[in-house]
Amino acid sequence: MAVAAATRARLSFALEGLIHQGTVSLPGLGCARFEGLGVQPWATVRAAGQEGALRLTAAGFEVRIEPDWRRPAPGWLPTRRLVVGPRGAALHLVLEEHDPYRAFSSPRAPRFLTRAEERVWRSSLADAWNILIRDDPIVAEEMRCGPLLSLAPAEAREKFRPYSSSAGEAFGGLGASLPDSPSQLAATLVHEFQHIKLGALIHLEPLLCRAENRNDRMELFYAPWRDDPRPLEGLIQGIYAFFGVARFWRGHRRESATTTSRLADFEFALCRTQVWATLKNVRRHHRLTPVGRRLLHLLGEHCEGWMAEEVSQTGMRLAQEAVTDHRAKWRAHHLRPSPQSVDKAVHAWRRGDRHPPVLLEAAPRSVPDTGAFCLDTAATLARHMIADPEGHWASRAEDEVSGVGRADVLLALGERSAARRVLVEQLRGENPPAGSWSLLGRALADDPAQGDPSRFLLHFPERAKAVHEALGAAGLEQGEPIQLATWLAKGR
Repeated sequence: MAVAAATRARLSFALEGLIHQGTVSLPGLGCARFEGLGVQPWATVRAAGQEGALRLTAAGFEVRIEPDWRRPAPGWLPTRRLVVGPRGAALHLVLEEHDPYRAFSSPRAPRFLTRAEERVWRSSLADAWNILIRDDPIVAEEMRCGPLLSLAPAEAREKFRPYSSSAGEAFGGLGASLPDSPSQLAATLVHEFQHIKLGALIHLEPLLCRAENRNDRMELFYAPWRDDPRPLEGLIQGIYAFFGVARFWRGHRRESATTTSRLADFEFALCRTQVWATLKNVRRHHRLTPVGRRLLHLLGEHCEGWMAEEVSQTGMRLAQEAVTDHRAKWRAHHLRPSPQSVDKAVHAWRRGDRHPPVLLEAAPRSVPDTGAFCLDTAATLARHMIADPEGHWASRAEDEVSGVGRADVLLALGERSAARRVLVEQLRGENPPAGSWSLLGRALADDPAQGDPSRFLLHFPERAKAVHEALGAAGLEQGEPIQLATWLAKGR
């Protein structure tokens, strides 16, 4: 950092530092590569600068950088800068390949883009930027004026599950995986830009008061866009980020072609529902500062208006299925009824009581399950369905979509009876997946005779899971899964 600053200031200087695996990253300038050092972990590098020119030497090897640092030279890769969009509304952005802390956590080696990757990024960013100018122009202008400064590219991830990141201490920087489509990249830019803005606001004015007692257990909340329970600080970040994403899809769905419009319709319905439900849960929390309460109040005003906007029947149905599925799976993973209530339910089942004990209805404890992952399967499969209405995705889903089982695919296809058979067999076996009970609730939803157990399993799958596991641990007859769910539903 000192070498980069002195070089940019065109000072005369000499400094020594360390070189890692043959590379020296100079923030904002570029990266020097000492090919002759191979993969040697560490070596000493000497830097000498004069009037903007720089000479780096290490173990007898030398790299020279001229005052025009943006020109490539032997051993020198300048920071890659892009300008995308029309004149007067162009976005200036650094593609950050070199900086060791570009991923905001532990340092990592540079990852140099190939020419093909650079072309894809340049094209995708240009298309995404044009979408933002058209569909979310206020945010596009905010980005253009400076706060969005650099993007650290990552390799493509699983389809419809892009990676992105930002950090409150790295204002203006974000990381993102190679996108599936320009609209997905546009939504990702908005998502992380929301985090960047909120991080800056929090540095200026706290949104939350400190917890009253530091010895108290941290309060954790359900976040419909996460696999894990979140503290209030993280929940507010998620609310603000997905509020921005909902606003983007709201604008985008009006301007898109048919397939993209169907996807935008679903994304808007999903995001607005998630944000509105989460806002209602925390917008009067006692830890909110006046600024925090004001912020959530304003977000709530907008979101409440969005909830009244018309969405296609298919988009609304798929969004509601995704919301219900995620929440029920999350409960099955992270909530536990009290051991005493479960013991009483086991004894009541063994005695043949007509109803489970009232004690089972008490609020469950939060016991985070570190094994919970990919709870967004219903939303991910909905995106596959919209993109491929012919259904070719279904035969590959179990192999290509993480966290997806046969029952998830059948439910996405609307084959509830077949899904029910798969889930009943699964729950008869040993160690069924935690989400099996909530999926069974969805599988029973089209049968009027099974309305009570269906609703019970979608609202309280953790009760069925806990009692079923306790019966098995005690060596007792667990009964048919639907029979057990029907009995438990009588105690609601």
